[in-house]
Amino acid sequence: SKFMGTLWNTYAFFVLYANIDGFDATKYSLEYDKLSVMDKWLLSKLNTVVKEVDNHLENYRIPETARALLEFVDEMSNWYVRRGRERFWAKGMEQDKINAYMTLYTALVTIAKAAAPMIPFMSEQIYRNLVCSVDKNAPISVHLCDFPVCNEEWVDKELEANMEEVLKLVVDGKSNYEIAEELTISEHTAKAHVCNIIQKLVVDDRTQAAVKALKEGLV
Repeated sequence: SKFMGTLWNTYAFFVLYANIDGFDATKYSLEYDKLSVMDKWLLSKLNTVVKEVDNHLENYRIPETARALLEFVDEMSNWYVRRGRERFWAKGMEQDKINAYMTLYTALVTIAKAAAPMIPFMSEQIYRNLVCSVDKNAPISVHLCDFPVCNEEWVDKELEANMEEVLKLVVDGKSNYEIAEELTISEHTAKAHVCNIIQKLVVDDRTQAAVKALKEGLV
C-alpha cells in the first residue's frame, strides 16, 4: 500500500544517514526549545495523530485510523523529510543536525507503535532496528510497548493551521507551474506566478522558515 511504502522509504532514509553518521539516539535528547519550526510542526502533527488514532481504535473506526496514519506519514515524508534533507547531509554533528535526527527518530518510533495494530510485521521490524539495537533495556517487541500517549505540550494547533496554508500553496504553486509549462509560458513568467501565490500568505515568525523552504524548493 501507499502507506507502507512511504513509511518504509522514510525509515530507510533515516537508517541510511544514521548509519553513515553513526547516530545513536540514546546519546542525545530531544530539546524542544532548540527545535526549528519544521521540527515543532512534525512533533505537533505526530501527537495530534496519536490522539486521533487512539480515539479511532477505541471506537473501532478502522478506516479512519488508516486514513489518519496515511496522511501523517505522507506529510512526514513529502514535506518534512523532503524539505529538510540538507540537514541530514550536513558535515559533523551540529545541533541542527541532531535536532533533525531526534525529531525524525521520535516520529518513526512513535508511529511504529501507533501503527502496530494495523501493520504488525513492518512496525516490529522498524521498532526492533531503531530501538532494540541501541537500547537493551527496551521491550523486545513493539507489541509489548504501551500505546503512545499524546503529549499535549507539543501540540500547537496554530502552527499546524499555518503550515496547512503553506502546504496548500505548494499544491497551488505546482499546479500553476505545470499549467504554465503546458501553455509554453516562459520559465520566468511561471516562476513569477508561483511567487505571487506564495505572497498571498501572511507570514509570521512561525511560518517564515516553511515559506523559505517552499521558495527554495519550487522556484
